[in-house]
Amino acid sequence: MAIAVILVPADANRPLETHRVSWDEYPTSSTERGCHHPYHRYREDVSNVMKLKSTEEYHHLLIEMPLLRPCDDVPGLFAHFLDGATSTTTTTGGGVATTRSSRWHERNVRATRLAMSCGLISIRFHGPVLLVRSYVGGGCRCVDLSVMDVWGPTCVSSDLRPCVQRLVATDLGLSSYGGGGSGGGGGRGNAAAAADDDDSTADVPEWLANAARQNYHDVVELRKVVSAMNRPDAHDDGDEGEGDVDGDDDFEIREMTTNAIVTLASRTTTKTTATKTMEFVANSPLCIHCRRASSALCEHCEGVYFCSTDTTTDDGGRNGCKEDGWSHECLCSTWRIYSRTNREELSNFDDGYFGAWQKDLISRSHQLGEGPYEDFLLSIGIDGEGCESWWRTEIGGWSSGQCARVDPAIRKSYAQGFHPIGDMPPERRITMEDIERCDPSVTTNPCGLVTLSSWRDYYTLRNIPPTSPVCLLCTFPLTVYHAIERYGEVPVTVARMLNRPLRIHVVGAEKEVNFLDLFKELSFLLPMDVELELVFVVREDMFPTNTTCQRPRRGDKFSLRIDSEGMVIGVVSGTYGGETLDPNFDIGTGPPDMIVAMNAGLYAYESWRSVVSYLHHNRGVVGVFTDYNEYSGVNCAALGGDKSRRSLTVNPFRQPRAMPVYSMNLPQFCNGFLYVFNEQELE
Repeated sequence: MAIAVILVPADANRPLETHRVSWDEYPTSSTERGCHHPYHRYREDVSNVMKLKSTEEYHHLLIEMPLLRPCDDVPGLFAHFLDGATSTTTTTGGGVATTRSSRWHERNVRATRLAMSCGLISIRFHGPVLLVRSYVGGGCRCVDLSVMDVWGPTCVSSDLRPCVQRLVATDLGLSSYGGGGSGGGGGRGNAAAAADDDDSTADVPEWLANAARQNYHDVVELRKVVSAMNRPDAHDDGDEGEGDVDGDDDFEIREMTTNAIVTLASRTTTKTTATKTMEFVANSPLCIHCRRASSALCEHCEGVYFCSTDTTTDDGGRNGCKEDGWSHECLCSTWRIYSRTNREELSNFDDGYFGAWQKDLISRSHQLGEGPYEDFLLSIGIDGEGCESWWRTEIGGWSSGQCARVDPAIRKSYAQGFHPIGDMPPERRITMEDIERCDPSVTTNPCGLVTLSSWRDYYTLRNIPPTSPVCLLCTFPLTVYHAIERYGEVPVTVARMLNRPLRIHVVGAEKEVNFLDLFKELSFLLPMDVELELVFVVREDMFPTNTTCQRPRRGDKFSLRIDSEGMVIGVVSGTYGGETLDPNFDIGTGPPDMIVAMNAGLYAYESWRSVVSYLHHNRGVVGVFTDYNEYSGVNCAALGGDKSRRSLTVNPFRQPRAMPVYSMNLPQFCNGFLYVFNEQELE
C-alpha cells in the first residue's frame, strides 16, 4: 500500500510537497537480533524523497523524531530529517577528505515553526524535513497526511488560534489556503489541488491542536523514567527473553519514539533548570540572542531586539545575532500581530477613563524601565524607603528584597493599606444602591454575581473617582473575582448545594501576601450566601522570612489564618501537588473548586508541572491563569489543550500600566492575559 507524506523543503520559496511512499504491513525480510529492518520499499521511497544516495544513507544519516507520540487510537506525527552533525567522507589515495553538504545545514523555518506549535520550543530543524503520520501498533501503521493538516502551523503561525491564523495569513498576503506570498512560503502541494475553495484559516485538526498538551505530559512521565534509569540500582542484569525483540513488529518504531522523547525530556530538564537559576538585571533593552544592550528592533515585527552588528561574510552570508537567532523568523509575523495590532487594544482602558495620570503609565518610557513608574509612585507620595503600606511591593517587586520586609501577620485596614491614597473602595459589602448607580449593562449572572466587565464598572460600583490609582493594586482581587464570575458558575453552584465554602487555591502567590486584607474585597462583591475559603500557596523559598506567623498548630493546616465576614483567608507554604502539599488533603477544608495563578508563566519554574498535572488528572477543578504577554500566554494556555488555548483573552482587570520587558517589545501588563483549564458550564 502507499501513503501520503509531506516534504517540507528548507527553501521557503518552495511549496510543501505531497509524496506517495510504499508501506508494507508485514515484514518482508529477516530480522537481526535487536533491530527490525523489514520495510525496504518504504525506506527506498523515503530515501528517494530525501534525495539520499542509498538506503545505507537512510540508516546512517536519517533521524526520526516524534513531534507527537501515537496515543490510543490516534496516530502520531514523525519528522524525518538528515543528521546535520554527520559529515560525508570520501577516500582519495589513502587519505580521507571530509565535506559537508550545505543542504543538510540550511535552516528550515517552516518545520521549526511546526515543532513550536507542538510545544517543542527548543527544537531547530535544518535541511529538508519529511512528515509522516504513524501508529506504534495495530494493523496499518502509517496513515495519509495532507498539506491541509499542517499548512497553518507550518506556513502561517505557531499560534494555532483561528483568529491569529487568519490575521497572520492576511498580513502575509495568503488570501487562500496554500496561497502565494513570500512570507508564508506555503505554496501548493500535490494534494492541494482540491483545496482551491478552502479558507486559509481552516481549523487545525484536533490531534495537532492538542499536541502541545500531550507532549508536555509525556515529558512529565518520561522524566520519571529517566530518573529511574539514572538510579544506581536501575541497571540489573536480568535475562533477556526471546519475546523482548523477536516477534515484536513495533520494536524499531517504539524504540525510536521512546529514545527521542526521553532525549527531549533530558533537554527540557536542562532548559528548565537554566531558566530557574538564571537572572538578568538590566535597565535597558537587551538583544534577545546574546543579552547585550541593544536598541535595534526587528524592522518587520518591532517585537524583539537584536544587536545591530550583523556583518556580511566573504561568500555573501550573514553573521551576527539576528542570523544566529534565526528561529525568530518562525515567530516574526505572529509577533507583528501581537506587537502592532494588539498593542492599541491592550493600552486602551475604557477610552481614557482614568485620565492623564494613567495615560502616562503606558507611554514608551514605561516600556523601557522601572524608573518612570517609581517616579510616578513618588509623585503621589509613595516613597520606597519608608513605605509600610500595600504599595511597598510595587517598588522593586517581591524578589528584590521586599519579601524580607513583609510581615503578612500584621493586619491593615483599607485606609492603612492604601495610604497615602485617600480615594479608595469602602470597606463594606456592596448594596442595591451601589448596583443601581452602575450602567444598565452591569447585571447579575445566573449565580447572582454582579457582572463587571471593566474598571469603569468597578469604580462606579464602589464609588471611586477615576483619578484614584487604587486599580494598580486592585488588579489582584478583581482578577480573582472576574475568574469566579466568568468561570465559576459550576463551582459556586456545587458549593451552595453542599452548604460549604467555595474553595479557591491561589497558587504561586508572592506579592499578594503583602496585601492579604485587600482580598476581603471578594467577600464585599460576592453574594452573602457565597462563603469563600481563599488559600494562598507560597513556594517555600518565596515565603516572607521576617514574619511573626506561627507555625501550623496541631489540626490547623494554615501558617496564617484570617477570619473575615463571609470568608476565610489562609496561607500555606510548599510545592503544590508535589512532595510537600497534596491539594486534596493538605490545604484548607478539602479539595479545591478552583485554582487561580496570577502572572504564572507555566514554563518558568519546575514547580508548575505539578499544578498542570493536577488539573490534567482532576478535570472537575477549574484552573484560571493570567500571564504578562500574549506569547507566553498562548504557549502556556496550550498546555491545557486547544480549548484552553482558544480561551486566552485580554483581562479587563489587568493593571493599567505598561511593564518593561527587556529583550522583547511585546505589550506586557501585570495580569494582562487570562485563560482557563477545565472550563465548565451549567447545564
